[in-house]
Amino acid sequence: MFSLTIVSLALAAMIGIADKVVKLDTYRYGRLSYFVLHLLALVGAGFSAYNQDQLSAAKLAASEEKLRNIESVGLVTNVLVGDLAKLAALGGSSKYYVRIAAATSAEDLTPHLRKIENQFAGARGSGLVAVRETTQPTLKYELVFGQDLNLVAAQVFQRLAMSHHFPPKENVAAIVQEKR
Repeated sequence: MFSLTIVSLALAAMIGIADKVVKLDTYRYGRLSYFVLHLLALVGAGFSAYNQDQLSAAKLAASEEKLRNIESVGLVTNVLVGDLAKLAALGGSSKYYVRIAAATSAEDLTPHLRKIENQFAGARGSGLVAVRETTQPTLKYELVFGQDLNLVAAQVFQRLAMSHHFPPKENVAAIVQEKR
């Protein structure tokens, strides 16, 4: 179709140019042939417009589909962010950390600290993982995963700790409010 459009338009352009330059005698070549050539040019222009319309309709349909996908992702994001904001509001301005383990000596926590370091290189240097002293008389040290977190972040850190099996067997990573 596209080549017919080009041929028809080119033929019409050549006839128009030849008519102006040479002053074709339409009676000599016959009005019918002159009419047919112009008709072919019009048909070619019509095909061209039809092809452009089809192409535009296809692009419009694809754009509408992309927009629907973006809107659905946006809706899910708004719901999730809204729910997380509610959970964060529950915690207020309080700060939390996740306790992986507690022990009587810092050396007892070293294997668990190594496990986190092996999983997340540089975790200790980030300041989010540390062995800290506690105020408890029996368990004087604790391994902390995440510090100064809001409630939402603490929940994420706790799930991460549990899914990677950071706490010792039969222990659970606990979300604890900072006392600072």
